[in-house]
Amino acid sequence: MKLGEIFENLDEKIKNDDIRGIAFDVNEVKDGYMFFALRGKNFDGHDFVFEAKERGASTCVVERKVDCDINQIQVENTRKALSLACKRFYGNAVDKLTVCAVTGTNGKTTTAYMLNEILTYNGRKTCLIGTNGVVVNGKRVDSNLTTPDPTFLHKIFAMAVEEEVTHVVMEASAHALYLHKLYGINFNVGAFTNFSRDHLDYFGNMDEYGKAKLTLIDQSENFVANGDDEFCKTIYDSIKFGFNENADFRACNISLALTGSVFSITHNGHRYRAFCPLIGRFNIYNCLCAVAMAKTLGVSVENSLNAISKMCEVDGRVNVIHAGKGDVIIDFAHTPDGLEKVLSCAKELCRNKLTVVFGCGGNRDKGKRYEMGKISARLCDKVVVTLDNPRDEEPYEIIGSILRGIKESGYVNYYVIPDRASAIENAITTMDEGDITVIAGKGAEKYQEVKGVKRPFSDYECASEVIRRRDDN
Repeated sequence: MKLGEIFENLDEKIKNDDIRGIAFDVNEVKDGYMFFALRGKNFDGHDFVFEAKERGASTCVVERKVDCDINQIQVENTRKALSLACKRFYGNAVDKLTVCAVTGTNGKTTTAYMLNEILTYNGRKTCLIGTNGVVVNGKRVDSNLTTPDPTFLHKIFAMAVEEEVTHVVMEASAHALYLHKLYGINFNVGAFTNFSRDHLDYFGNMDEYGKAKLTLIDQSENFVANGDDEFCKTIYDSIKFGFNENADFRACNISLALTGSVFSITHNGHRYRAFCPLIGRFNIYNCLCAVAMAKTLGVSVENSLNAISKMCEVDGRVNVIHAGKGDVIIDFAHTPDGLEKVLSCAKELCRNKLTVVFGCGGNRDKGKRYEMGKISARLCDKVVVTLDNPRDEEPYEIIGSILRGIKESGYVNYYVIPDRASAIENAITTMDEGDITVIAGKGAEKYQEVKGVKRPFSDYECASEVIRRRDDN
């Protein structure tokens, strides 16, 4: 593709070179590539322009000219320019698709999964993009980000068009919105699930975090928001879902069990009976959100609910393992709000004692550790503090912050078992009849990251193995 097809109205001094690829990581630059000098909090891509040239780049896109003999296009914002360039490089594929996006602190993955199930059940060919990976028309594609970078994201859109996909359902993370990864995409429907503390290590405060998420509204033709969430209530001209009487899509007559939830949905004066096989009140919210989004895409409430009633568990999201005497729940909850919701759900369903096994990620928002300690002590009979992904932090510093919250919240049986496998074994092997053990924080992750090394580890596999060994004895 010629440079002039990506950047219109080129200055006559700029060579209209052939562009073979686009990169913002200098290590990805190859012969004939266009390099984007992105700037971040701790780096400046302009420092790598010379290296990009040495690696074969024919053009660099910059915010300020660099003293280097290479084709340079100066723009106001390299991140926005990157997103638009990737879109054009892949033939504006995204414009040929119906694209739906879900943002929010918790519930993005499950809501996106539900909407994807609704659409496929009702005959649409789909592409699903999110924390659990990318699936294009049933084919899994390797990905390691909730919202992929534009260089890969628009490649996915092109693959989707090739596969004759009609609808894309994706998660929109706050980071992706803030860094303009989704710039230039028109969303047919966007949604905001809820808003609570997370990522303050990056955004600094809740205002900035909230502003990042709200940018999705400006790119969405239709918008769906949680009418029970204090932050989302301020989103005007949106379709509201929730439990309150004023919601456009309202849940009532709720009955909860470890096998799923039965409830009613009222919409436009009609009442529909619903069953969601995913447990907990928060999954009823996710269901309402997905049904509301689907309605804007022309799928009836009845057809949406039929699809949801037949869906399987979402990997790593309130996965229930029946463990003889009691039950084990595996969940991704890694924020105060997420942990409180899954523990409240488990407590409501628990016939005896509730235990939680959790830790907190290293090199992330440190303030939430204390809060999660308090929540665990308030809701559980037993707390087992362990490691999550400590990354480069000292494990006992992370554990110490959690313990401060536990100790300030009154009496609770707590144990510190840094080895996660041993912590899970302790919790499961000490269960009595009617107990529930929640293993929180990692969900579907297949690794544990310590000092830059990712070693294989799965909460689900570990718990299943402990239960199998116990049952064999």
